[in-house]
Amino acid sequence: MIISPIKVSVISNFYTQQAQISHRNLLTLPYQNDRAELSFMGIFENSNVPIRLEQAQGHSGIHCPNCGVTMLSKHDYDCIVKKAMDVTNAEQLVNIIRNNKKFIPPRFSYILEDIDNLQSLEQMSIPQFRDAMREISNYKKRQVTNDVRDYLRVYAQNFDAEKRKKALKNVDKIQSKQIYQVQKDLVVNFVKDLNLNPEETNLVFAHTLKPLFDANGYCLLFNYSKIMKIPQDYYGVFIVQRLFSSSISQITPISKYPVHKNLSNNNVLICQNCYQSQSKNVFWRTNNYAELKDNIKAYLTDISYLMGTGKMETSRDYLKAFSSISSKLSKQQIVFTPSEIKGIQNMQRAVNRHELFIPIEQTQVDIPCAECGSVMLPHTKRKEIEKELKKCSTPYEYSQVLEKNMKYVGKNYRVLANIFLDIVKDNPKISNEKFVKEFLKIEAHYSDKAVENALRTFLSNRSYVADNYSSKCLEIYDTFATRLLEYVLHGKFKDYDVFALYKTCLKDLDMKNYPVKPIYILMRNLKTISYKHLCAKFDNKYDFNDKDPIYTILFHLFKYNVATADHLTPEVKGGEGDKYNLIGLCKSCNRTKSKKNVLNWYIENKHLAQNLKKQLIVVDDMAKSGKVEGYDDWAKTIAQKVYEQTYGELDLREDFV
Repeated sequence: MIISPIKVSVISNFYTQQAQISHRNLLTLPYQNDRAELSFMGIFENSNVPIRLEQAQGHSGIHCPNCGVTMLSKHDYDCIVKKAMDVTNAEQLVNIIRNNKKFIPPRFSYILEDIDNLQSLEQMSIPQFRDAMREISNYKKRQVTNDVRDYLRVYAQNFDAEKRKKALKNVDKIQSKQIYQVQKDLVVNFVKDLNLNPEETNLVFAHTLKPLFDANGYCLLFNYSKIMKIPQDYYGVFIVQRLFSSSISQITPISKYPVHKNLSNNNVLICQNCYQSQSKNVFWRTNNYAELKDNIKAYLTDISYLMGTGKMETSRDYLKAFSSISSKLSKQQIVFTPSEIKGIQNMQRAVNRHELFIPIEQTQVDIPCAECGSVMLPHTKRKEIEKELKKCSTPYEYSQVLEKNMKYVGKNYRVLANIFLDIVKDNPKISNEKFVKEFLKIEAHYSDKAVENALRTFLSNRSYVADNYSSKCLEIYDTFATRLLEYVLHGKFKDYDVFALYKTCLKDLDMKNYPVKPIYILMRNLKTISYKHLCAKFDNKYDFNDKDPIYTILFHLFKYNVATADHLTPEVKGGEGDKYNLIGLCKSCNRTKSKKNVLNWYIENKHLAQNLKKQLIVVDDMAKSGKVEGYDDWAKTIAQKVYEQTYGELDLREDFV
């Protein structure tokens, strides 16, 4: 899966720490590479292939299309609770919470930050932990309550004295010790006393009710009613239950209007919290349609992925139905563009060809690309970076995100990242337009010099070919060189279309029977240069023309280093689809490797031996330390396959006996 070129949230990593029950049907992040033309403006009423959401309900990792939280299956929720029953101190309880942090609802996200501020967790009992967190949560609630009161007082200053005096009486009554419903009623009375219109009312509620609701809910995690009489040894379980129960997935109608009531595809999975608070006629309860669209997009992608993996029956009608009804009920506020939908629909095909490779789905250990050696960008980290980029608006803000995550920029793209940072360093307050012009100028100069150097290196190898290859190979080399120079000197390579160059210069040349290594190396170098140049190319291919160009540059810089699983032996050449034929490659190297067999791949890459060995060692160490399961003999098997398929040229076996 690549970073979305659009500044919206897309798929995040689907992974959860298992509790004590063995469970292997959890989702994992898919790899998306296909595109297809498809309109999602289908007619909802014509959907006739029913969706079976109960199949999806058994999987954790699906995003709630309303609030965006990562949902839990009932089975995995029970696993987490069961593990909480066996904890004996605060550290063990905190580990459960941290390991499953992606399932924590946003309104409880304070807990991770507050836990980090606690000390000596290993020596802290569960009751002591509860007491410490209760004190922290009560303090936060007091802060939120004070902020709400201050906001309302300032807001009331815009109205006449009589209305203001009456409204402020309600503000003075708002206390931190009150339950949410009492606080809510006082805010509602404030709105009524000022006689606000619907737009003004929504603004006030957004700044008051949500913070109050979140703060009250956070306090309830650690404050138990005397009526409940919770025994001390059950405190940890109770915290876990309250923390994660609202993320359990539930099935509800998309639309509750009578005209849609009995339609076969009128169903949606939403989290328990949204299920209990959904609106009267549709599953969502929000005025922010931009955020809602992002969440629906993530949800549909999750469902499409499940269909592609065969974990649920395929129903393309459901995807069309969901988009159509959402557009209608939102009065065209939620409309997906064709470029957005291509990735969603094609997830079903893509996952059939890009299988799961567990090591690249984790973030505890840096996994080097087996070809270039770059630290690959894990999918969960990709999601975090994308969220950070969405908040940026100036070159300086973007540069801070880039600098912090520099290790996830591939070695082939590090020079462009440095150009980006140098421009901002020289002028931190540079405008967006000036930055883009400066970056394009420097990048164009860099790309031209890179092409020049690649050609010069290639042409200098003629004597090597003459001395070490047959006369037929030398003839092929000379023909290719003549065509290449003519192609480049006539300006036909200004668009950096390497495939058009190959088609012209390799026409009628028998490279299969007479392979010439310098030609392959040049082709590879030009392809790498072409991919780098894409970082500064804005066109309609991905609908970048109406997006932030600086975001697009960073999208490309990170996208080509996203971790992917690639077949060691291509499927088209008989390679199997299990983990013993999968290795981790960054997206850039995955594309350049393409369908090459192992021998040709090794011949073209002088650094392959050391970088592949690095990956095998890292994964082997992870398997031995228990960080990944089922990979105890993976490195040994891959090393043996590489030895056999390179006819002994690349032997890594001695490190994995």
